[in-house]
Amino acid sequence: MNDTTTTEPTAATDATILTQLVDHASPMSVCFETLIEYAANRRATDFFCAANRDGFRVFMRCDGVLYELGQVERDWGVHFINYVNILCRNPVSDHKHPVDGRILIHDGDSPIDMRVSIMPTFFGEELAIRILDGRFRLVNLESLGMLPDQCECVEELIHRRSGLILVSGRTGSGKTTTLYSILKKLNDGTRKINTLEDPVECEIPGVFQSQVDSAHGQDFPDLLRALLRHAPDVIMVGEIRDPETAEVAVQAATSGHLVFATVHAPTAAQTIFSLLQLGVNPHVLAGAINAVIAQDMLHTPCPACAEAVDVPAGFSLEAAKAVMGESFEPHPRQRKGCEQCNQRGYRGLTGIFEVLEVTPELRELIRNGESPSAVSKLAMENGMLSLSTSAEVAFACGRTTVEEMYSILTTQSGQF
Repeated sequence: MNDTTTTEPTAATDATILTQLVDHASPMSVCFETLIEYAANRRATDFFCAANRDGFRVFMRCDGVLYELGQVERDWGVHFINYVNILCRNPVSDHKHPVDGRILIHDGDSPIDMRVSIMPTFFGEELAIRILDGRFRLVNLESLGMLPDQCECVEELIHRRSGLILVSGRTGSGKTTTLYSILKKLNDGTRKINTLEDPVECEIPGVFQSQVDSAHGQDFPDLLRALLRHAPDVIMVGEIRDPETAEVAVQAATSGHLVFATVHAPTAAQTIFSLLQLGVNPHVLAGAINAVIAQDMLHTPCPACAEAVDVPAGFSLEAAKAVMGESFEPHPRQRKGCEQCNQRGYRGLTGIFEVLEVTPELRELIRNGESPSAVSKLAMENGMLSLSTSAEVAFACGRTTVEEMYSILTTQSGQF
């Protein structure tokens, strides 16, 4: 799903908050905190201030969609970015090189952690702030969008004593949120849990969290080797993206640790293939891996204005009834649009999942280096629901729209 941009306000204040701050010549400290708290309270994941020919555009991303807060004069945008540089303790005189930083503010009792990146563009500088608001990160496993059988399977898998469990999906598909939900479930004080993250997106009391710092030689494989000397029971690796990290993570899973990690791959079967492509020995991987959870995110109809809709012609409900039971009554909904959802008809996101539990038969396929299509075929024969089927069920249950469902069906049809 590609980001789209809209200038329609979600409420009256959306169109005026930036104008009010600028017109009242508010101090930059007030402008910054007001805009960030405003974005965070709307569950925005990103905030931007970008130079163009006429000045600076200010906008935020919520649920994967860009909302423009307005355009400001060039001087205001330059001063705003300089103020952010000061907060990050970056030099304000260097406008020719990219710089990064971190800022922490408090909205009441809740911290808002931000990762900052500033880079030069043709017309000036662009500021990008990733908002890591802990209030919206720790959710229960049951509320992610997994279907009942999937949730039950994951519950059993995460309570095993050792092995490797991978969470995969595209960028922005909610992998980190799923991992945090799993850690929240396991964090009962009976196990020592350590994480390696880039960056730490949410503080979890009782969990020992470490942050990767590549600039100072503290990358995933280096920290992971060091972590193994600290006797963890559970390890969470933020991302496997190189052969070295893959090898150490698999070795940790075969030596008595329960290891969770994310991988960028579109399906569960292709996740396994991705690790083999990184050079992991297929015999070692087959013995280490317990499961793969592949996922994606779909927009949900706005609860304030969504309308019931008939099942489209040619669409069968057999898959949904097979999952939910013959007595299942579908209640699909379509988007409409209102002030609360910015006239888009969507408000919020829901997850769809593939849960591939590695059986002895699947281990044999992995050892033999079989294709992702062969692994997926056997997994579905064993009861795994594909992302496509999960999307169909989500539509039948009213958790997403027909347009969102078909976006997944179209994408998944070309995966193998």
